[in-house]
Amino acid sequence: MKPVNWYARTSAGIIVVKAGKSLYALKEEDGEQLWMQPVVETTGKLKGSMDAAALRAQDVLEVPGMGVLLLNHAKLKGDKDGRLIALNLTTGRRLWDQPEMDELMTAVPLYENGDVVLVSRRVQKKVLATEMVLAMSSQIPMAVAFLVPYPYRFELARIDLGTGKAKWSTEYERTFTPGTASVKAFGENLFIYFGNKVMTCLNLTDGKLLWEDGKKHLGSGNLVLPMEMANSKLVYSLEYVHAVDPATQKEVWSLEDLGKVSGILVQGGLAIALGDDAMAALDLETGKERWRNRVQGHTTNPVWEKDSDILVYIDGKGLHSVKADTGKALLDTPLRVESWPSYIRLASPEVVVTVAVKEVCAYNFKSGKKLFAEGPMKAFFRSDAYLDNWPMPEDGQEFERMSRPPSSEVEWNALRKGSQLTPEALKSFEAATRDRDFLEAFETESIVETGNVNRTQRAVRKIWWIDAGTNRKVETTPAGEHHDVDRRRGMVFAVNNVQLLGATVSETANAPAQGAPGTK
Repeated sequence: MKPVNWYARTSAGIIVVKAGKSLYALKEEDGEQLWMQPVVETTGKLKGSMDAAALRAQDVLEVPGMGVLLLNHAKLKGDKDGRLIALNLTTGRRLWDQPEMDELMTAVPLYENGDVVLVSRRVQKKVLATEMVLAMSSQIPMAVAFLVPYPYRFELARIDLGTGKAKWSTEYERTFTPGTASVKAFGENLFIYFGNKVMTCLNLTDGKLLWEDGKKHLGSGNLVLPMEMANSKLVYSLEYVHAVDPATQKEVWSLEDLGKVSGILVQGGLAIALGDDAMAALDLETGKERWRNRVQGHTTNPVWEKDSDILVYIDGKGLHSVKADTGKALLDTPLRVESWPSYIRLASPEVVVTVAVKEVCAYNFKSGKKLFAEGPMKAFFRSDAYLDNWPMPEDGQEFERMSRPPSSEVEWNALRKGSQLTPEALKSFEAATRDRDFLEAFETESIVETGNVNRTQRAVRKIWWIDAGTNRKVETTPAGEHHDVDRRRGMVFAVNNVQLLGATVSETANAPAQGAPGTK
């Protein structure tokens, strides 16, 4: 048997597994093998990463909901040259192939017409020496710098998913140093948001550049802020938060004097932005500011609990909650922590999880009580896993998906007609898209003493989440390596050298139930 190189969950409840030269697809719930490609080789072409063979799912992407798996720089059994190959995600059948592209970054589905925009990185090694030194001095995390070490340009191509034929292809003629980026399609436009410093708009009909906002900047390892559509206007932040008409770039409204922006929410008829100096809300209908509060620096992102209409965030003074519609303060409580949180997640109707370099904690934001503290975070597990973005974390998923799901009934109906997924898999995709609340999990690592005479220490990893009904922690200590969790199905996954193991786990118990592991 061959060791498992990597595996990744997809939007359809199918796990893609690479073991040796073979590629497998398994059903999540029971490990049943759906298909196997005996030989999937890469062309060996030098790419933008230092060690392509060791990286998880490089040049492998799904088109979420469409049931298409893309293999770039790939040769299947009998192929002479590397190609961009499309497989049916459910059956493994080869749909089409086209000339290979540069290193794939993401696939942006255009649900209404069954097309996809493929985004790849073309490395620019000649500008490595100067710009890379500057990028490293700007404290980009080593993970980002290691995975994509060279400056690059974006290559984009709109592809007919039925045939693989390109309707247009273009290079965005701006060189970027390593950093975070987001690419999304809204209406007739495609938007590239790089490092929270540059916003670019392209026409989806012909790929032509319409406008760009922001000057050339070095990349950033910070999480990408949201970009949202509200009342047909694009909402985003560069120096401040504003909304623009995508067709003309004309500014419609703005939220200014916030300091460095750490989060944006668009909900309940409001645009809410948090910065190091202030938090403010704006009425989307009138474009007028509804309320504004001062904050004390070092802010996290805000989160919104929709049932109680409460906003929760952290600043330099502690944990706070306010009413979303009025900004009225509900809770102000100091924090006692090892390191200051930089990010928070809503884990239940009353609990937030705070993420810092040295620890992950949980707080009841109704009472202000600290519930527990765990060691540093090693992985995060979303309920809606999409294989739609590269680089991927070593385990689990990023905090936010790259691709957006269908946002209208028109898009849903078009997806149902054009998807390659079986009715069962499509139903799974719809459920994962619509039922996301409080179904996330975390993996942390703590150092514990062994209890022997020498009092040695060892690292212990645990997977845990918050039960939304009781606001209590549920935890398990799984065996193996490279874990993943799907709480919708009650499944935990791990690799044991030549096996991918899957076990059921209770939502309320502190240990996984006994179950037969999936194979391969």
